[in-house]
Amino acid sequence: MSQEANGVVLEALLPSLPHLRGLHVIGCPKASHSVVIPAVVAHAPLLKELSFTIFVCPFFIQLIDTHSLQEITSLNILCSQTPLPSLRHLAIDVRTTSDATAVAIASIFVSLTSLSTLLLKFSDRQFPVWNSVIDAIPPHGVATVPLRHLSLMDCAVSIDTIRRMSSRCKDVERLELPLPIKEMVFIFRSYSGYRSSHVTFQRAFTTAISGLDGLHTLIDVGDAHASHGPRASLTKDDVKFMMRTCVNLKKVVSDGRMWTVSFHSYPDAIKSFIVLTAVFTQGNRTCHGTTITPQRYKANITRHWFSPLKTDTSPS
Repeated sequence: MSQEANGVVLEALLPSLPHLRGLHVIGCPKASHSVVIPAVVAHAPLLKELSFTIFVCPFFIQLIDTHSLQEITSLNILCSQTPLPSLRHLAIDVRTTSDATAVAIASIFVSLTSLSTLLLKFSDRQFPVWNSVIDAIPPHGVATVPLRHLSLMDCAVSIDTIRRMSSRCKDVERLELPLPIKEMVFIFRSYSGYRSSHVTFQRAFTTAISGLDGLHTLIDVGDAHASHGPRASLTKDDVKFMMRTCVNLKKVVSDGRMWTVSFHSYPDAIKSFIVLTAVFTQGNRTCHGTTITPQRYKANITRHWFSPLKTDTSPS
């Protein structure tokens, strides 16, 4: 983060770094995406990791005032640039929530078909992610490299958004988003007092992510201190339902706990009973017992949110 970094600095610096493979320009007011992207395309076309911030852009606001969104989209702003064929990791720090920003992000995605990691961090935890942005992510079959890691931070994610994401990003293995736990666990009053009941929303959420066949890690990036009063938490039954429904899900992280799963084979004599039970409960893992184990979890605070994981590195 620097107040002095700008287009002039990048244009002077990047030509002297022909072997540069990673560039992270976060929180620099004079080096927004409109400055970083042209400089990278011109001088670092082999870049593998890129992070930048999108601030309020008067140019896009003016376009919104004078054109329809369809006309702006047809302009393919920023997409007229040469794509970055080697780019594997992209992190975008979104500081504005205007419709123009959605157009800008969607335009950026169009030509980036080689991403294995995509991180989007917003500035308002109550802000719903634009469906148009999710729809612009290159789908399975169009992308030249499978998108394995997707993260949506500091925003609100609806069930419809999750369905769109699951339909479009079939290869995601690691998913980070603010889980809608309050909607997943509904507290109601009965004659015997208060008790918890899992309503349709919980099943809708789990069904939505079950479309991600390769998903093995689900991380709740919601802020436990963002709201006043007691915070709803995932229960063992919540996690067990997720892991029975999602074929390869092995790890769920939420509210300082990491839930992992282990399987136990049973003798052939009782396999038929286990299969029948699994089918009845809509489970996809049969002939095995399931043990869900919670552990304390502490995030790695030494790693910046936009930094790639060690496992994110992909071959050229």
